[in-house]
Amino acid sequence: AQKSWELAAPPNYITNTNLGLVCSESVYDCHHSTMLSTANIKSNILDFWGEGRTTCNGVSTGFTNSYNVNYQFQVVSPGADDAGKKIPNRIPTQSHANSDIAMYVNSNTFRFVTLMSAPINEKAAQEMIRVVQTDSGMIILYGSIDENSIRCFENQAICCNLFHDKFTSALVDSIEGLENIVLHGHPQCTRVYHKSLPRT
Repeated sequence: AQKSWELAAPPNYITNTNLGLVCSESVYDCHHSTMLSTANIKSNILDFWGEGRTTCNGVSTGFTNSYNVNYQFQVVSPGADDAGKKIPNRIPTQSHANSDIAMYVNSNTFRFVTLMSAPINEKAAQEMIRVVQTDSGMIILYGSIDENSIRCFENQAICCNLFHDKFTSALVDSIEGLENIVLHGHPQCTRVYHKSLPRT
């Protein structure tokens, strides 16, 4: 897997904005220069298991300006226009099971943490909750996510006082970069969590 990843074509920084992430094309390693925090991030979006903006069969998913958490040797998935290329703005995880990114991202950093159509284990849930901003942050889960993953996430959310809010397009459609969630019909299966008091 590592050799194939090393030989893969570079990320598509024509479609995607290059956020200048030092670890983006490196393996999972504690020896790196800068941790992401609110003081130095160039985007408010962290996409868990994201691959940047990709198009498959005419349908675009992902974001052009997000940091993308993904397995260290993962490339863009088959079927996408950038299939086989390295993932843009990628924050590496040691494995799919171990998604600890504490050495790369400080707690309370991102306003938006997103995940689309991917399984969620306990560690991924803990990391998503850890890195979202405690005052105005939102975690947005959308697409096809199995019930076990939702249950796993909500068990962690309850422990950390995250509230599940009913999704409305008004929550995200005016936020640059997040309009893609609304454009492709995801609202009906989207769940939003935040640390502020629930709306009445």
